[in-house]
Amino acid sequence: SGPLSLKIVPRKGTPADGVLGVVSAHAEIIDAAGSFRPTRPNVVVILVDTLRADHLGVYGYRRDTSPNIDSIAKSGVVFDNALSQASFTIPATVSVLTGQYPSTHGADNISVYHLPESVNTIAERFHKEGYTTGGFTGTRLLDPGRGFSQCFETFDIRCMPHMNWKSGECLSGQVIPWIMENAHREFFMYVHLYDPHDSYNA
Repeated sequence: SGPLSLKIVPRKGTPADGVLGVVSAHAEIIDAAGSFRPTRPNVVVILVDTLRADHLGVYGYRRDTSPNIDSIAKSGVVFDNALSQASFTIPATVSVLTGQYPSTHGADNISVYHLPESVNTIAERFHKEGYTTGGFTGTRLLDPGRGFSQCFETFDIRCMPHMNWKSGECLSGQVIPWIMENAHREFFMYVHLYDPHDSYNA
């Protein structure tokens, strides 16, 4: 294993209390010839649609609703000020996948209800860098017909029938085998969970 570094880098003109976090990781392994060679980290993005920060233990919620998230947070980086770029799923998710505001990527209202082909996504960037890409969704809003599968070698929609109820359990049943199958590759994986969204089945 090699060093892991965290850099907190303010953008020019950003006030001191509005810094952005940039995580960079670097690792090395020994190849068959005994030489060191760099490897790139796998990248996993898990988006939990409509999950409120103030109902997670890591953000001070009194009930034990998120033990696994809290555990990850103890050894990770926690952002105290992170905002969604829209109040509904499609423009907010397109912003996550593109790093652009809705006014830039164009999926900013009900009439543009898809991810435009003209917009480059994080999956495209990783694919161009030689990463294997996998996307998994439990909501019909992100189906391939709306452009969300672009540059994902695997885009799994089998959990859509479970939307709003047990999509998390269903998605883990698809995600874990995919990780095991691709463990020897560098991969980017995006998982979109929908369980907290209405209509909510407690």
